[in-house]
Amino acid sequence: MGLFDFLGLKKKRLGIALGGGGARGIAHIAFLKVLDELNLRPAVISGTSMGALIGALYASGHTGVDIERIFKELNWRDILSLMDFSWLHVKEGLIQGEKISRFLAKLTQNKRIEELDIPLRIVAADYWKQQEVVFKAGNLAEAVRASISLPGIFEPVVADQRVLVDGGVVNSLPYELIRGECDVLVAVNVIGEKLPEGKGVRKPGIFEAFFSTFQMMEAANIENKLKQSRPDYYIKPRLTNIELLDFQQMNKILTSVEPDAVEFKKFLEKTLNL
Repeated sequence: MGLFDFLGLKKKRLGIALGGGGARGIAHIAFLKVLDELNLRPAVISGTSMGALIGALYASGHTGVDIERIFKELNWRDILSLMDFSWLHVKEGLIQGEKISRFLAKLTQNKRIEELDIPLRIVAADYWKQQEVVFKAGNLAEAVRASISLPGIFEPVVADQRVLVDGGVVNSLPYELIRGECDVLVAVNVIGEKLPEGKGVRKPGIFEAFFSTFQMMEAANIENKLKQSRPDYYIKPRLTNIELLDFQQMNKILTSVEPDAVEFKKFLEKTLNL
């Protein structure tokens, strides 16, 4: 019998939602490290896109430090080796994604979602039905691969007669999915912000315009959802002018969210009586 049971108290269940945001999702690592420092195990995790990837690694047994090490050890040569470009059928996406699927399967020990140490909910989007798809079971690597399938960049994933693309299209911060599975709900929004640099009026380049427009759409969707209901603790690091594929700025990203991680730790200590 645990202390909480002996005292007749129910230990509060923590749920954490990890939002999408490409390279900005590296910021999630800082908050997972806080959980490790406090020896806290979430009752449930939900994630979209990069949040799904980070959440999958964590739920499959990697610590925050482990995940940080995985990303730090990836150099540009490693990243390029995972890019199986679709030279013969670019019309479906620039990258096939099969190598990334195999890489994810290796990192997560080929686990299925229902076998994970922590329950995980992964969000993707059904392209033809234009609706949200939530993975609660099934092949973990395939679910993550679907959730990160940014349209035009990755080929869509075909699973169960559905064509699946990036979950950020429909739900970039899926905190409402796990509200009923926890007592304390935390949501981490890593959409970031875009501010003009330099003097004068500058038109964005083609890729910058595409990625930033997607970022704008996700931000608007999250703000609309927050008007309907809010998590118990909402984290939105500034992450200024970090582009979707700026993985080389990992150190900058993690350093910039340190104050947010400190406040998160204080919240948990107070709310969970640690």
